[in-house]
Amino acid sequence: MAEKKPETTNPSNLAPVDPDETLDQRADIRAARFETKLRRWALFGVVAAVAIYFVWQAVVG
Repeated sequence: MAEKKPETTNPSNLAPVDPDETLDQRADIRAARFETKLRRWALFGVVAAVAIYFVWQAVVG
């Protein structure tokens, strides 16, 4: 028989959370949202740089 997963995660690994705190007030959630936006813009920048490079090569070459 397969092992059963535990019902909850290890509480020692969890950050203390105030139940009255909204998601917009939590520092870890704000940091995660910022990181997501940063990664999204970084990906956009890389794609744009590659596209500009190929367009430049087509125009100049």
